[in-house]
Amino acid sequence: MNSIGRDIFKAIHEGKWLSIEYRNKQGSLTKYWIGIYDIDTRYKSLRVEGLHLSSFQNTELTIYIDRIESTKLLDGTYQPVNEQLIEDIKLNPNKYAFIFTNTVNLKILNYLADCNKLDSIPYKSEYDLIEHIDGDKLTPAGYILDEEQFKAIVKSFRKRFEGEYQLRKVTQLCLNLLSVNTKRGLYVLAYRRLELDVKSRTLRPSEDITICKEFTIAGEKESIRQFLDADDYYLLEDFEKYAEVIKDRITASNSQINAVDDMPYLICIESEHLVDLSIEYHISSNFSRVQRNNASKY
Repeated sequence: MNSIGRDIFKAIHEGKWLSIEYRNKQGSLTKYWIGIYDIDTRYKSLRVEGLHLSSFQNTELTIYIDRIESTKLLDGTYQPVNEQLIEDIKLNPNKYAFIFTNTVNLKILNYLADCNKLDSIPYKSEYDLIEHIDGDKLTPAGYILDEEQFKAIVKSFRKRFEGEYQLRKVTQLCLNLLSVNTKRGLYVLAYRRLELDVKSRTLRPSEDITICKEFTIAGEKESIRQFLDADDYYLLEDFEKYAEVIKDRITASNSQINAVDDMPYLICIESEHLVDLSIEYHISSNFSRVQRNNASKY
């Protein structure tokens, strides 16, 4: 499977938007962000919600797969998952063979790549866009962005995803659930990811809660065992149920900390990984294809 097919597969299954370069009927190259609704196997096309990156206008589009020149998966974005489509891809792989091949292997590689990203220790970083977002307007449904905020976040995403870094940084806007204020800095114990819902122009809190059993403060690795007894680790497995208990036990047994903070404000969490396995797999598959093509000439 080529990189375009792989990115489309991941976008559908993970509920994310894609950044694409698209060759239109006139031969011009246009850049879009797309959220995929469905695949038309008869016409080999995608029915999508499209964001034009010049006008910042949304519209429903038909995108022909063979006209897509390049793709990039936009981590940190939200698109409703079409469960019926996913089930159809699973039950009828031959129907989608023109775009997806070796889907079982792809799922394994995606899992390993995600594990590699999660294997790095996160840290709190600065993100200038947070200053333009009023945390008091956050609701359980998310934060509705105004026009300027939306444009600023899209531009920030583009800068991040279109840049090439030797160290692969994963940057995520998050909603604080529980942090420990230490003398050296903030240890973020629990947070929800905030995902950009491009269609509704909203930052949506993820349903999943992320627990950081290790966190980097001022360049040094810290562990939750400094604040919470090992016998209490089971509480972290159901954070929503035991949040107040966790807060009380950390406070009671750590007189040296400044405070435990459970206010729901925006923070930026970053992590770094030396190797992006998704890129390595792409390079490897391209190398193997070149080898096969060269061998076929002799």
